[in-house]
Amino acid sequence: MTPKKEAEELFDSFLKFQVLTIGFENDVNNEFTRRQRAKQCALICVNKILSILDYPCEQYSYYLAVKLEIERL
Repeated sequence: MTPKKEAEELFDSFLKFQVLTIGFENDVNNEFTRRQRAKQCALICVNKILSILDYPCEQYSYYLAVKLEIERL
């Protein structure tokens, strides 16, 4: 899976979670808030993964790229 696809899947998972558990409505203001919260949650996950991995490894580079893609969302 590409880093971009991984970033989108993480982001979408947290976006859907907010609708199901928090009950945000889909108006314009709440949509922006939901997207920002989903982005922050995905970044927390990726940062945790990065903190566990050793720096000079392929997975570290991959999740660093995922982090950059999430930041672009």
